[in-house]
Amino acid sequence: MKPKESRKELFDRNEEYEGSKIILNELNNFLKNRRRELYIKALRTIRSGARWSEIKRELDINSKILNDILKNLKSAMIIEEDNGYYWIEDPITKEAVKKLRL
Repeated sequence: MKPKESRKELFDRNEEYEGSKIILNELNNFLKNRRRELYIKALRTIRSGARWSEIKRELDINSKILNDILKNLKSAMIIEEDNGYYWIEDPITKEAVKKLRL
């Protein structure tokens, strides 16, 4: 490995770490005054992609609450949805979701 390559890799890794910190901070701000535990469980379930029914089963909540959570996450552009299938598109956001604390 050439020294320039390892510096670039170090830079890329540091940039990803900084991006993850920023996204984590933004997620924590988004979760203020919300039902944090439910939102984090939803995000962790959705992280790898999940159907509405899977999310509902995992969270064990009524449909209206789940719909509100999903609507808020979509409005904030944290998750994507297509025909009842939800996922997190951004890899840095996926990583930040792992670091969220209940």
